[in-house]
Amino acid sequence: LRKGSQAAAAAWDPFLRKDIDLIEDVQKYGLKVCLKSWSANYSELLERSHLPTLQARRREAKLCHLYKIVNKETFFPDAPTLSRTLSYPSRSVHSKALVPIHAHSSQFLHSFFPSAISAWNSLPLDTASASTISSFKTAIKH
Repeated sequence: LRKGSQAAAAAWDPFLRKDIDLIEDVQKYGLKVCLKSWSANYSELLERSHLPTLQARRREAKLCHLYKIVNKETFFPDAPTLSRTLSYPSRSVHSKALVPIHAHSSQFLHSFFPSAISAWNSLPLDTASASTISSFKTAIKH
């Protein structure tokens, strides 16, 4: 797998249930072929193969790409990743939170930065504060 393909997987993330299901059906069929298990349901196939759903893998790729941008491990000078500051204490907003991007359309809302920042802001502080990409990946898988 080339580095560029991971970035593309992070940026391309369908949000309509029908599109998600179509893509997951490809993985489901592939697992049935590989495991020679034609009657098993998708969750059984995923469990047997120790794989997450494609949607979960895209979320992980998206968060890892944002982690690299936020921590200057990827060059992206115009990234809209401003730190969020509150003038009041909050239990729901951690100190590593980013300013959310407000969208006026579903397509933009589900594009890379608005959706990645929303997912980032929902992470626990210790996950968003991970010191390495490796520890970050481990934390978001659990």
